[in-house]
Order: sequence, then C-alpha cells, then structure tokens
Amino acid sequence: MNGNLTAHARVRMAQRGIRSDDLEYVLQHGRRIRPGNGSLYIFLGNRDVPQEDRIGRQGKLAGTVVVLDRAGNIVTVYRNSRASRMLKKRRRCSRN
Repeated sequence: MNGNLTAHARVRMAQRGIRSDDLEYVLQHGRRIRPGNGSLYIFLGNRDVPQEDRIGRQGKLAGTVVVLDRAGNIVTVYRNSRASRMLKKRRRCSRN
C-alpha cells in the first residue's frame, strides 16, 4: 500500500465493507484525478476494471474512491458511481 491509512479511513472502510485487498485493487487499477487542492482522488470506474475481473468481487468495486492528502496518507474511502463526473467538474472549477 502506498500511503498510511488514517484512523478515519480505517473506520470508513469498516463501515462500508471495503477490505484492504479491495483498497489495493483500487489503488492499482483506478484513475488518478487531482482536483487542484493538493489532494489526490483515485477513482475506479467500470471501464477501469479488466474484463476478466468484472464477474468477481472486483467488479463490485466500480465506483470506489480513495482520497489521499498531500503527504500521501489515505484520508477516506467511499463509493460513488458518479464520482468521476463530480471530480472532473471540481477540477475545472478549481483552475479558474
């Protein structure tokens, strides 16, 4: 795992049923989006999941977002299938 998990991230993962191997999968396959505030969002969309993984547990991870701070610590993890659109919009707004 790249960064350290904060206590908040551990709690959220437990609440949302996201295991550490799920987190690793998202970090490995997800798209990296920098909204301009210094943080890094890693979003796993449907198209990011390889065809051979879509039937198993990994297929259900589509829509998962991992948020890292400037230091590379994992701040939180959540699911939002529309996150890609929201993050692109946020990125556009932050550059103005």
